[in-house]
Formats: sequence, C-alpha cells, structure tokens
Amino acid sequence: MKERMTASRMAALLGCPRKHYWRYEAGLPPVAEGHALRFGSARHAAMEARWQWAVAVAVGSSGLNEAGWNRIWTADEEGGRV
Repeated sequence: MKERMTASRMAALLGCPRKHYWRYEAGLPPVAEGHALRFGSARHAAMEARWQWAVAVAVGSSGLNEAGWNRIWTADEEGGRV
C-alpha cells in the first residue's frame, strides 16, 4: 500500500530530499533532543529569568520610571547586576 503524501512529508521532500528519504523512506525516527538544544533552551530560560528579575527590581513598589530603566540598561551594558 502506498503511503499518503502529507503536508509534513511534502515539506520535507521539497526542503531537503535527503531528510525526506531518511525520515519517510528509510523510517529513521527524528532525533528528539540533542545536548545543544537542551543547553540553548536552558541558557534562554536563565536570561529571561534574569531580565524579569531586573525589571521587577527596577519597578519596585513605585512603578517603573526612567531611573529604573536607566539602572537596567546600565547594568546590562556593563554585564553587572541591577
């Protein structure tokens, strides 16, 4: 029985015939997650958490003002803490 040509399969064929072959013809499953992907995701999560912390410190109880933003940008440019 011939397999259907799904949108994903067609995109793989048009984008990279070799990828299409290994995935759909040879039946090789895709790599779930590699070391670099895990590391990059962790790095981005850490940067986002640091940014949210810096904004929270700059906002404080009185709300975000120009002085607060200046503290964030100055610390970010110097690689230091807020």
